[in-house]
Amino acid sequence: MKKNYILALLTLFAFCGSYAQVTLSQTTDNTIVSANSVACSGDGVVSDNIFYRVYDLTSYASTFNVQEVSFAVEAVSNASPNFSVDVIIYSNTGGAFPAGTLTEISRVTVPLTDAATGTIVDVAISANVSAPELVFGVETPDESNGAMPANTTGFQIGSNPNGETNPGYIYSVACGITPPSTLASIGFGTMHMVMEVRDFSTLSVDEFSINDLSISPNPTTSKVSLSLPNSIKEFTTELYSVTGQLVNKQSNNSTLDLTDLTSGIYILKIESNLGSISRKIVKQ
Repeated sequence: MKKNYILALLTLFAFCGSYAQVTLSQTTDNTIVSANSVACSGDGVVSDNIFYRVYDLTSYASTFNVQEVSFAVEAVSNASPNFSVDVIIYSNTGGAFPAGTLTEISRVTVPLTDAATGTIVDVAISANVSAPELVFGVETPDESNGAMPANTTGFQIGSNPNGETNPGYIYSVACGITPPSTLASIGFGTMHMVMEVRDFSTLSVDEFSINDLSISPNPTTSKVSLSLPNSIKEFTTELYSVTGQLVNKQSNNSTLDLTDLTSGIYILKIESNLGSISRKIVKQ
């Protein structure tokens, strides 16, 4: 995968005193594994597909302000001129997806070429979505119907088999996958699509800020303890090396053991119901 993780981490670290980043993600990691994804297609040319991830917003007290989405690309091949996919944000009410009423809130067209293969694509998009469900879709055009000879594109969304917290869905009229169905239900349960939704919100005095987090001892030779605000009940920690490698991930654990890690600088990212924050940890 070609995305520069450390640049993103350091950018977040530089601004975390002023902004909270909340990321909705359902995959254990963002690795793109070759030949792990499927899509409806004809003779290798992409047909109509919508890939969905569904996020439960009932734990959020207010509207989720979507400002960016990202999706992984396993492959774009023989891209036709002006090939593009659409990223779409929906709200879903009246029943758990795929039931309920799906309402489109915002849509952005994203041009893609063969060079997108193996990358994660970030897309700016604006949408305000309230509970109960936010749905993120990536929609491909149908180039397999032969209407235009120049339509030659093969497309696979990026995924891995490394774990997910909720299932991904696919919808395709050409392949008879209606209504939207889980990937597991059509025989591809290890296709864990890498798709994320983000909200970058200005911090208020009641939100998670850099002054609310204490890490000690730092530097450390073994373990560090985290002191978090009492209002945070659920949180996850991710520890990254300076090369962007995820070396440790835990949930609701305020003690991190760095004993087996090599000496150096690490970036600790904490996700909670009050937002996201990153701090530097030095292992001696």
